[in-house]
Amino acid sequence: MKFLSLLTVVALSASGIAADIKSKSVKDSEKTAEKTPVEMYAGLILEGITQTKTEGTEDRDGRFGFGLQGMAGYKNAGLGLSYRYFKDPKDGNSTVNVEQSSHWLLFDGAYRFMPESTTIPYVFVGVGPIFKSVTTTFMSQSETHQGSFFSRSVGGGCMIKAENNIALNFALRYYQYEAVNGFLLTLGAGIDFLSGLKF
Repeated sequence: MKFLSLLTVVALSASGIAADIKSKSVKDSEKTAEKTPVEMYAGLILEGITQTKTEGTEDRDGRFGFGLQGMAGYKNAGLGLSYRYFKDPKDGNSTVNVEQSSHWLLFDGAYRFMPESTTIPYVFVGVGPIFKSVTTTFMSQSETHQGSFFSRSVGGGCMIKAENNIALNFALRYYQYEAVNGFLLTLGAGIDFLSGLKF
């Protein structure tokens, strides 16, 4: 009789332990399912730039550039890294020519509205260095001067997710460095996907 009672106690204890393990496993799987993956985007960009240089007089010009852009989004937060290249048309005559080019490296922090939607509007602030090069050619001799500047920018945009992980990105950015300010209009296309990172 005592032996049967002991078997009953052991069986009930084992059943309780098994139930606890199963309950814990279910809760863990639910927590895993509730974790939000980090959304990634990588693509090419084509940009139009307007520029105003104010040093006594205003000098406005515009041109196009291209580059690469990467973005990471987690819920409403977003981070961006982009590279841009601009080259001015040659300025001068048959004797003297001036050619300018610039490389932009920008870091952005963004707030994303409706991050679970296929259309995600966002606002952002950005900082980063700009590396400029000016080459002056006189007759057959050339001289190059280089400089770097720290830029600041704010703006807004919208990412539209299409089928097959294709996404379009549009943004308007106001930037400033030294005595120069202007706008960047970004048209981008790339791949949008969910990474294995979950939080």
